Amino acid sequence: MKIQIDQDRCVGCGRCTEMCASVFKLNEEGKAVVIKEKITECENEPQGEECAIVSEAVKKAADECIVEAIDIDMEIK
Repeated sequence: MKIQIDQDRCVGCGRCTEMCASVFKLNEEGKAVVIKEKITECENEPQGEECAIVSEAVKKAADECIVEAIDIDMEIK
């Protein structure tokens, strides 16, 4: 999973940071940025498998984004 935020669309509401603080944070300008651009595995899961909990939180954050600024690519690269 690869995650990107369209900075031109982001209004800095903070919903994504509330839903998944391990992936999103607000920068100095008050806009969301991605802390971890690719999610490929979890410490507690077999190597190479996505972390289901974080993946679901990222998907929910993208769905809940009021300006649709979060883009996720589900392929692990």
